[in-house]
Amino acid sequence: DLTASLLICPHYPLALRIRAIVNEHLGDAHAAHKDYTTIIETATDPKVQSDAYCDRAVCFGDVDVDDIEQAHRIYPNYLKPVQFKASALVNDGRVDEAITYVSEWMAGTTENADRASQ
Repeated sequence: DLTASLLICPHYPLALRIRAIVNEHLGDAHAAHKDYTTIIETATDPKVQSDAYCDRAVCFGDVDVDDIEQAHRIYPNYLKPVQFKASALVNDGRVDEAITYVSEWMAGTTENADRASQ
């Protein structure tokens, strides 16, 4: 089904994402990276692009901060890139910076502003 979907529509984001996940699971990070890049270049929905940037950011193990920043710029109110960046900061031993980053992001979004001070 996945192959058929991609033959019919080679830039179908869901099929590309599934193939990228399978490739990552099979250890082919380069193929996964290529699929996420195709999604980024062809998708029109900012959330889909942001997701692809986030997923591409971790293809090779370490977090690609540039991809996370781009994901955040494309869709600023989306939590996923914020979580990825905060996780990278925590993994780097910068827990206080991660907490500040998330709190500031929450305060800057209308749907999360009330929870930012908690």
